Amino acid sequence: MHVSREGNLVTLINVFETTPEQQPGLLDELSRFANSVKGEPGLIG
Repeated sequence: MHVSREGNLVTLINVFETTPEQQPGLLDELSRFANSVKGEPGLIG
């Protein structure tokens, strides 16, 4: 994913379906993933 000044932007939206019992595990995995990519060039968030 790359953000440029020329307006070549990408928006990524993920939708996850889970049960209430599985939500804590999903949030843990999403948090781990976000922490692992937060330093990537062009990533906002």
